[in-house]
Amino acid sequence: MCGVANVYTCNLLTVCLLLPVFIKNLTNLFAHIPYPLAEACGAPMKTPNLALISLLLIGAAVLGQETIQASSWSGYLGPNRDGTTLGTHFFEKSDYGLEVRWRKKLGSGYSDIVVAGDELFTMYSDGKDDYVVAMAQETGKSIWRYRIGDTYVGHGGSADGPLSTPLSYGDRLFALGPRGQFFALDKKSGRELWRIDLRATYNIEPPPWGFTSSPMALDDKIILGVGGEGESMVCAFDANTGRQVWCAGDGAVFYQSPRLMSFAGQPMIVASSTSHVMGIDPKSGQTLWKQLVNEKGFSATGALTQLNAKQFLICRGGFFGNYATYELNHDEGGWQISEAWAQKDLKQTYQVPILHGDVIIGNSNQFLIGVDPKSGNKLWTSRKPGKGQAIMVNGRLVTWCRDGSLRVGHVTASGYENERQIQVFDVGSFNLPSVGPRGFFLRNLWEIAAVDVVAEKQTSASTSEMPNLGKSTAFRSFIVRLQQSKNKADLITRFLDEHPSMPVIEDEGYVHFVYVGEGDDVAVMGTMAPEGETMYRVSGSSFFYRGYPIEADARWDYGFMVDYQSPIKDPRNTDSSGPGSEVKMRGWRTPAFFAQAQPEHAGKIESFDVKDRSETARSVTVYLPHGYEEAQSAFPLLVVNHGTSTFKHFEMQETLDKLMQQSIRPAVVAFVPFTEGRFGIYDESGGQKTGQYVDMLLDELIPELERRYRLSEGSDLRSVMGSGAGAHVSLLAALRSRGSIGTVAVQSIELQVHLRKLISAAIKENKKPLALSIDRCTYHRDAPDQDNDYPRDHQNLVNELKRAGHKVMEREIHASPGWLAWRSQLDLVLQTLLPLTETSATDVNSEPASK
Repeated sequence: MCGVANVYTCNLLTVCLLLPVFIKNLTNLFAHIPYPLAEACGAPMKTPNLALISLLLIGAAVLGQETIQASSWSGYLGPNRDGTTLGTHFFEKSDYGLEVRWRKKLGSGYSDIVVAGDELFTMYSDGKDDYVVAMAQETGKSIWRYRIGDTYVGHGGSADGPLSTPLSYGDRLFALGPRGQFFALDKKSGRELWRIDLRATYNIEPPPWGFTSSPMALDDKIILGVGGEGESMVCAFDANTGRQVWCAGDGAVFYQSPRLMSFAGQPMIVASSTSHVMGIDPKSGQTLWKQLVNEKGFSATGALTQLNAKQFLICRGGFFGNYATYELNHDEGGWQISEAWAQKDLKQTYQVPILHGDVIIGNSNQFLIGVDPKSGNKLWTSRKPGKGQAIMVNGRLVTWCRDGSLRVGHVTASGYENERQIQVFDVGSFNLPSVGPRGFFLRNLWEIAAVDVVAEKQTSASTSEMPNLGKSTAFRSFIVRLQQSKNKADLITRFLDEHPSMPVIEDEGYVHFVYVGEGDDVAVMGTMAPEGETMYRVSGSSFFYRGYPIEADARWDYGFMVDYQSPIKDPRNTDSSGPGSEVKMRGWRTPAFFAQAQPEHAGKIESFDVKDRSETARSVTVYLPHGYEEAQSAFPLLVVNHGTSTFKHFEMQETLDKLMQQSIRPAVVAFVPFTEGRFGIYDESGGQKTGQYVDMLLDELIPELERRYRLSEGSDLRSVMGSGAGAHVSLLAALRSRGSIGTVAVQSIELQVHLRKLISAAIKENKKPLALSIDRCTYHRDAPDQDNDYPRDHQNLVNELKRAGHKVMEREIHASPGWLAWRSQLDLVLQTLLPLTETSATDVNSEPASK
């Protein structure tokens, strides 16, 4: 391994030693040499010659990092920090296969795996502490581990553990902990060499999901996105001592990592903050140029990809924001920067775009797309390989997919073709695959694995998929006839005449979606397929179909995606209203009050402002039942969270007018909105201000309601409810109310990892049993790669509440979560919270859950 102080010399010698390998793969090399190095050195891009060797030597010196080697994936995005590598023998033969060599348990975290020498390095949490761990490549056995600190607890949908990826440089490992702990370790022993507290040193407000920027190395300096106040957006530290060498730029850094690039022959560090991108002289730290790219600030990675000697690509929006290419030119007046092109279809996801020959490989939501680097025009779209994180290895796209499979495919300017795949785990994660001498290293939130590229022939990744049509349905019989027919057009016309409205619903418990029209790729997406699933096409026709089993009382939303465009309504569904199409089975429950006429007497609406401890004011809407002013008695209280949306989508004023006096008790109902924070309402409905919001409900809102209105005493007459974003804060408020709230109703409660922990802690602290109504939707979207399995987590919550002595009534809605599904149960929910009789709420309307 090269020493830190002799990196340049070692790189040059290594390249010389590896020349036979490079020469053997000249054709492949030319297709993947980064544009900036090739053009800056004047290397031709057609036939191999000595200029290529010069290019490689100069490129190694310019990069100043460990040379690309099969045994070195030195940090974030690999040795070139661009998600590509050439120095392997993989895929030289067409009959290669994939094989899992070992799997080991590992805790949660988003750190990628560093490969250096015979060892692996990554960061994880064991649930109590965060660690850096060194493991043996051959077996996965742990060699040493270094404690970073207490576990960084996941929140806002994230799991526990570190987020940054370490860097192997010389004989040291450099890493950034989630709380801003920046340190260097001896790679052999794991001994700490130096450590800096970035938060204290640079007065940094931590990013919402912890420190994430990954370090890079350059000429005995470690470069890191710091995000401190003043001129300390990016800083360089002495690799040996940790001493600050220089700092540059101004702006917050959330999830951005600097890159080394070269423009007009001048190497520079290109780094982005939450709003700007800038070029920095790597020796002096001088800012060479600066460009505003996003006034609102990045919420994603601000990923950077160099395209050629003048241009680079950057995400200039938030998450799922679009990309733009900027061009740099230099003259006597200095550096000038201008936009070259923008691409609305190339979206920011967790995948950093990769330049591969004449195509930029990136994502457009769940699709893989190819973009022309010169014009920015979209070249193609592919549904395969599916959601995941990809790198380019010897001309093959290697994707670590969210479904736990590793897929290898071939990419050209014409499209993507899947070649091999292997199932490694049940679910994947957001980590990039890493390259080793024999194959790849992968991890998710529970395990780590080695997957070898082997010589044995393996079955192609393409498999024959059979549509789900049922065993003996009439629709299946029609498809068989259509496939065999020589006059498909007439048969399709007769079928459409017999089925004037789609989809086709059969008594056997199947629904068949049908699209007839032009298109090469048609997919159905909705309740049953949130990401979209390809429809089957009858060969020689324009008839597309796909079937699904369905419950007798279900309601599904759906739409069609034709040639990867935005979803459209089913043109043959005559019953749908609103933005999408819907399937409502005969057993779907439509409450009777929907059709009731408005009563003669209506309640009154008024509002007032309430402040939380940060002096943030919000306007609370209050419903007072008809006759409230004349009555001398006190009224029950119901607090509704996510109040603005609930009031609107549930048509709550009209609903309460209809139900009060008939099926629920008259009550004072307060609708409490979330305030818009840096991440919208999410800040208070699962984000870092969730606790502050719950405290406001208990300590500010309810006392204010008691001062303003005649409210009944007793916890059995105090209720709280919430749907979707308002569900978990409603449950937390009831559990933390110290017995002042007795009943609570939640619909589609969010159960991400950090929320499960908050709720479990509140259940343990609560001493007075609650009466709970819990509605769950069957088709709640899961994220198993984030340890979110909704059916499992929901059942665990119910069991935990019952063990703690709470009375739980459950209902299941055979639909996806949303206002229409939740409103279908609204009368039952309100009858549970505000029963007409004096009977306990848990005894009211105890009908069994839907099956």
